[in-house]
Amino acid sequence: MKNLIKNMFYRFSNKKIRLSLKAKCRGKNYFEGHNMICAGTEMINCALGRGSYIGENGYFYQTKIGKYCCISRNVTTIIGSHPIKKF
Repeated sequence: MKNLIKNMFYRFSNKKIRLSLKAKCRGKNYFEGHNMICAGTEMINCALGRGSYIGENGYFYQTKIGKYCCISRNVTTIIGSHPIKKF
């Protein structure tokens, strides 16, 4: 357990990722670097671009967030498809 925590800290510190102790990251998440995840936020199978920030108490499931995005607190994403060709 101690080695697991040490390895996670090393991996996150090299990419400059700040993850709150009260944040939950489950599944396969990808962080490009220079990211911050605040307390109460849950991420499941997500990708977070370089320099992006997520506020408190968010819920993200299979979500891809681009570079240099600031997501406010209390944001929830849902699965869906937005038709962009019909507009």
